[in-house]
Amino acid sequence: MLPLQAETTDRIVAAARAQVGVIVSCDPAYPEQWGLARPDRNIDHRRVPNLRAYFKRRGFELPTPAKGDIVTRTVSPDLPHVMIMSDRRTSGGAPLAIHDMGGGAREEDSLAAFLITGHYRWK
Repeated sequence: MLPLQAETTDRIVAAARAQVGVIVSCDPAYPEQWGLARPDRNIDHRRVPNLRAYFKRRGFELPTPAKGDIVTRTVSPDLPHVMIMSDRRTSGGAPLAIHDMGGGAREEDSLAAFLITGHYRWK
């Protein structure tokens, strides 16, 4: 499950660590959907649902995406995914998304392509 989201989540986690020094990686508040007996501090901080729980708990949720914001979504059929909103926009004014769906990070008009599950701004 991780390869499709690893690069973008790694960038988000690295930015968070640079900003505050650490992201709590083993938290009982994280969703229990991995089928593991206990939290895994080696990977939990890179799981999109765990990032959503972390950001929500810290009050980082917002209603409308803007540049630099983090947006989570579900891609077909039910895979959690994360994007960072670009400062560039489409000709219609929609923000471009920076993300990695395999094959490397790219910037594209894909914000509305799948169900958005969260929108966050690091404070």
